Amino acid sequence: MRAALAIVLLAFGGAALADELPAANQPAVATPVASHNPPPGFVPPKPTPANVSKPEDYPPGGLALGEQGDTVLNIVIHDDGTVSEAQVAKSSGFADLDNAAVKIVQERFRYTPATQDGKPVAAQWTVKVSWRLQDAAIAYVMDMPPAYYPQESVAAKEEGVTGIFIAIKGHTITLIVPLQSSGSPRLDKAALDYVRGGRLAVPMPSDPDQVKVMVLFMRWSPPEKLPGDTSFGR
Repeated sequence: MRAALAIVLLAFGGAALADELPAANQPAVATPVASHNPPPGFVPPKPTPANVSKPEDYPPGGLALGEQGDTVLNIVIHDDGTVSEAQVAKSSGFADLDNAAVKIVQERFRYTPATQDGKPVAAQWTVKVSWRLQDAAIAYVMDMPPAYYPQESVAAKEEGVTGIFIAIKGHTITLIVPLQSSGSPRLDKAALDYVRGGRLAVPMPSDPDQVKVMVLFMRWSPPEKLPGDTSFGR
């Protein structure tokens, strides 16, 4: 299966920022050059190899809910190539994706700074972060083995279905997000402990850099109701 998600990062000269004051706790910068209408002798900034996406950049909640969209940011690139300000110019439609885009760009992005007549200068710029899920998550349903059924839940005759979103990279579970409660905190905790304990026996990606995503519905039924062990756990 191909990589399950992609974060595409594009940059282009942008409109002037509505507020040109430096962001809080950021170093002050000279008045940035408006890249959409630069003066003669201006050379725009260029992205560096640091401006790359990682699977873990995708917000867990957005990944689990299948959120996708484009976040457009107005940014100020300092004369040392760091990003001193980032504001959402166009929302992806999801606050968690927008907030993640701001965090990624401010904390990690670096540029070869713009120059004016050969001297580094601060510049206004626009960057678009495109959040894309390339493949849908695979859904599995499993009956939980009686050995993992909490004794207190057995005594209370608790039952239900716990839904968990899981991302696997190579042979390592990199993300676990609860999606649906069984109605019992004990059963939900037992389901998470089962997954975190490495007891799942699911096909792992052959490529160590490949990401596999799935939604696991873990069905809890009192032992006397189980139709048989149909789980793929061990």
